[in-house]
Amino acid sequence: MSAAIPAGGSIAKAAWELGAPYGAVMSVPTIEGLSTSVLLDAAYVGCSALCCIVTLNDGTALTQMFDLRILDNGLTPTQLTPGPSRVEVTA
Repeated sequence: MSAAIPAGGSIAKAAWELGAPYGAVMSVPTIEGLSTSVLLDAAYVGCSALCCIVTLNDGTALTQMFDLRILDNGLTPTQLTPGPSRVEVTA
């Protein structure tokens, strides 16, 4: 998102939303400079939408959508407890 942030701008808050949280766990949302990230562990094969909404220091909100395609990773469903569908971090 750094290309969409005006000069002198910064990320004040980031929210990550997972469309189908039944087979995935999001954790450790971070803001580092002009970028944000989240860790995602998934146990079920399938697809889901992932949305990142950042709020800049001037109050402007920017959204980036991702299409997740989760491939077989060898875990069984009992090894992962579904996590939250939304995590947030403030700078």
